[in-house]
Amino acid sequence: MTFMWQPEAPQTVHATQMRREVTHKTPDNGPSLAPPAPAVRLDPGITLADSSTSYTLHTETRQALVHLSQARAEFLELAERQGRRPIIISDGLSALTEPMRQALVTARGGWAVRGSDGTLRNGLTGRRMTEVTEALNLAPVRALDQMAVNHLRSTPATHARLRVTVSLRVKGQCHRHLGHTVNALMFALANQGPAAYGLYEPALGLPTQDAAEQLIHTPQAARNGVVVSGPAEVPASLMLRHTSLLGATDETLTGLIGLGELGDPLVVQRLGRLEGAMRTLQDCGEVTFALFRLQPGGAGLATPPAVAHADSLVAMVLGAALVRAAGLDAGLAARTFNALPLGRHGSLWFPLDQAGAPAGLALVKALAARETGLGCHETL
Repeated sequence: MTFMWQPEAPQTVHATQMRREVTHKTPDNGPSLAPPAPAVRLDPGITLADSSTSYTLHTETRQALVHLSQARAEFLELAERQGRRPIIISDGLSALTEPMRQALVTARGGWAVRGSDGTLRNGLTGRRMTEVTEALNLAPVRALDQMAVNHLRSTPATHARLRVTVSLRVKGQCHRHLGHTVNALMFALANQGPAAYGLYEPALGLPTQDAAEQLIHTPQAARNGVVVSGPAEVPASLMLRHTSLLGATDETLTGLIGLGELGDPLVVQRLGRLEGAMRTLQDCGEVTFALFRLQPGGAGLATPPAVAHADSLVAMVLGAALVRAAGLDAGLAARTFNALPLGRHGSLWFPLDQAGAPAGLALVKALAARETGLGCHETL
């Protein structure tokens, strides 16, 4: 990597850290990038903005756990205001928390990892890189020679983690309250509600459910979502988002839930409670889409810069609109996919870890190809 001073566009020098402009090369096979914008003076009050190019803004860290702090959230917002794309630069010992990973991907950002041998790689895909800006290329690696060797050194899989995506169309009087999705899952899996809510990490415990709902309704939460963590028995790292339009409220929950050590009978028991949690949600509205995947990993819920262990589909829920889009009725879905009706709204539960799973997987991929806008094409 080469560094070059830009005297024609001087940057603000912070009292403790000099800002520098980094020369860049657009990746040949990367995503289409915005045309170069005029250089923007870095705000001396934003200490996390360490360097930039005409279309990217960078922050560097050596923290073992890179979390969605208020400063990092402001860094993402600064990049958006400047029309740049954010990039986190770390060493190979750092890992992203789930809220940080989601926020970075949502901001169309990237993660550049510097190995101990001086090489660069994409922390999210493992692709070899020669420039930090190549971290914006999130296309899957198709050839072995494109993969960085260090990325193949995965961490041992000791625990079962559940990756969840649940979208709920809140109906009736339930629209006055939010957090139905996370409450239903936590009570089903841990027999208690979420441990903490927050606009940033670490999330803090709130004294009452009313206080949690007041937080969820704030403008900041509506814009960026709410961080939710689980109790010690069932740790969780989740993001709760909601949108309201024309009197309808959609609530979406995404993230990871720890189910226990691999081989622990509790893991199977907890997986068996997911269907009941989805049925509980039908009392508050319609589950328009849900997907549950079992993902082996370490004891924590963070994402290291290493290849992930292969996951497996557990179950899926399709709302009435997706059922119609797939050309299904309850009888055909039951015969072909072992699907079960969830409630009066027409949602169907598909157990993908049982007989009929191959056909169910084909249905999931077909729906993903349609890009329904409910997130299923982003979760596969």
